[in-house]
Amino acid sequence: MTTISQLNLTFCEGADEMRYVVPKEKEDGFYFSNDDIPLPDVGSWLRSIKYKDENAYLFVLDIDAKKFDRNVLIAARGLHDTIRNYLHVEPVLKASGSKGVQIIFKLNFDENVEEHIALKNMENLAYTLYKITTPEVRKRIRFDEKPGIDCAMFTKRRMLRSFCKHLGSNMFSVPYKYEDDFNTVKKRMNLEVPLISFDTFPEVQYNDEYVIYEYTTSTNDIGVLLEELPDLDPENKKVAADNKKYQRMPTILKRVVDCDHVDHSLKWPLISYLHIWERMQPKEIAEWLWQYSGWKDLSNVKITMYQITWTCNWVDKQEWWKQDKSIRYLFPLPDSFLEPMFQERALKIGWSNLYQELRYTLTRYLSMLGLEPSEASQTVQ
Repeated sequence: MTTISQLNLTFCEGADEMRYVVPKEKEDGFYFSNDDIPLPDVGSWLRSIKYKDENAYLFVLDIDAKKFDRNVLIAARGLHDTIRNYLHVEPVLKASGSKGVQIIFKLNFDENVEEHIALKNMENLAYTLYKITTPEVRKRIRFDEKPGIDCAMFTKRRMLRSFCKHLGSNMFSVPYKYEDDFNTVKKRMNLEVPLISFDTFPEVQYNDEYVIYEYTTSTNDIGVLLEELPDLDPENKKVAADNKKYQRMPTILKRVVDCDHVDHSLKWPLISYLHIWERMQPKEIAEWLWQYSGWKDLSNVKITMYQITWTCNWVDKQEWWKQDKSIRYLFPLPDSFLEPMFQERALKIGWSNLYQELRYTLTRYLSMLGLEPSEASQTVQ
């Protein structure tokens, strides 16, 4: 009988990098680690799409959606047909364990092809497959949009969940059969039916002639700016929706959390808010963002931790609490954030109560730093 551990080891074979998502033992939540390795039926394994000892990658059409539904499954089946007919290979079909599916095969490149070229070729191949597939598929999903094919998969050091537990949904990322209907795939993700076998990824040697269309308007590296932030969608319940910190958060920051691609000018105010208002340390902030944000560029643990730590240290070293300002203008966030934050809160509790709340927030933050309230300027005491 096939086990999730067997499938998982085969899936991860040859990966250039591995990372793990480990449930916390004595409290809710989980953390990312490069060293602590959970069982795949307890935590998640993430493998790089890049192979270690050969110039090869997992080519992944990652169909991402707001929810897992029949549209996603029908689109995946259509793209599977396109790949089979165009590249003459039977790709692996994988349910993500959450809201989407992935269509996967191994793509080999000549030794002299550099990584950034290979990734761009993969994106162009994905776009070509999307363009030449049936109108029925293109009616159901988009390219580089939701619901649709996620181009973030074609970025450097990209990681992919293996066959294992998805801690965000408590379901499992598993292979499924082409002929499986919607209910069967859902049962597979809950391990209610036997796992199907998986031996290896089918392989394709890349050829420039495969690319008919080049994708030139990718938003992978373009972060959304403040004026471009999408509004909250009440019909689309986010993973963070039940989290207390998210519930306390001002709407403008919830919009930052929910967005897929965010410019740095929006990230540091959110990090500063979590550090000041929620008194979270860098590691806690990183784990919270990995668990609850929609950001697609958190795959590098070291870089993410460095940027969050730098922001928190910057906030602490500014001694902004000593400035001779009204407390309304004291906190080290841009006015473009503070104004809507405070306006929203004042509508709920009134300006007088807001000022008291801000003083309490400052007192708790100073206490976290080991400072007394008297350290603040006389204006805000």
